Amino acid sequence: RDVQAVWSARDAVTPITCQPHPQNNGKLVHAMCDLSNFALFHDFVGLRRLSPKSVTGVRLVRHVQVYQWHEDYSVKYRTDFVHGGLVTENDYTYSKIWSYTFENSDNFVKPTTCALTRNHGAPCENFDPAKQPWWKHGPDLLQLGHFEVGKSEQVKFGDFDLPLEFVNQIGQVPTTLRPLCDFPLWSSGDEWCDVIVNSSQSVRVHEQYIHYLRVENRTVPLTTDAPGDVRLRYTLHSADTATVLAQQIENRSFAPWLPHADMDEATNIFVIRDEWAGADALIEDAL
Repeated sequence: RDVQAVWSARDAVTPITCQPHPQNNGKLVHAMCDLSNFALFHDFVGLRRLSPKSVTGVRLVRHVQVYQWHEDYSVKYRTDFVHGGLVTENDYTYSKIWSYTFENSDNFVKPTTCALTRNHGAPCENFDPAKQPWWKHGPDLLQLGHFEVGKSEQVKFGDFDLPLEFVNQIGQVPTTLRPLCDFPLWSSGDEWCDVIVNSSQSVRVHEQYIHYLRVENRTVPLTTDAPGDVRLRYTLHSADTATVLAQQIENRSFAPWLPHADMDEATNIFVIRDEWAGADALIEDAL
């Protein structure tokens, strides 16, 4: 840590209000202000029936997983009594898991072991969601993994405009939303949604998840997870207030501040934290 840079930053900090003033341009400023100008994330499957307040924030992230067979292995050693020494062997085991990436069961090393030991003799087959007809033609276009599907790009910090780098950091402790069925319903309206695409898939909402259930050749009840099922959940990232430590620029926004001119640009102070954070703590984090 550059001690000189830390002390230079501490000496340079200027506390400010939530209204920009030209005399602070170029200075290292520190303030806690209310955040505003959030986005309404209402037009997403499962969120349309929720209250506007519950789906208003800075960023919306969608998390999508597939239920599938998973192959794992461990290395075991045994004594070779004929030739002497140790022989290494890979011991393959199989289980069903929720995963953010698809695993092709055609590549399993010992598929017969999986079938006989874990699936009553039936093949341990995984179903690629991207190859199922409902994947691109259901209520929403899906992808496995974590994806930011919505963001407010004009968040206000008091009367300041927040740069996108700061917007991407707001809401470090996200809220998990509780979706509801919001397309044609049958049975229990809040839990079971319509069967779509000629009954090849059913949709169920349970707690934080929307489950897209593979119906074709299904051998377990719809309430039991089966390979090929997909589930998604949403997290909403937001905060009421935040603290900024950065250089004030253009009398309206923020940019990185360098402790001294000959420093590497990678060593700068450009920090935002949810709620309150002291200047000294933010300097320690940055440098």
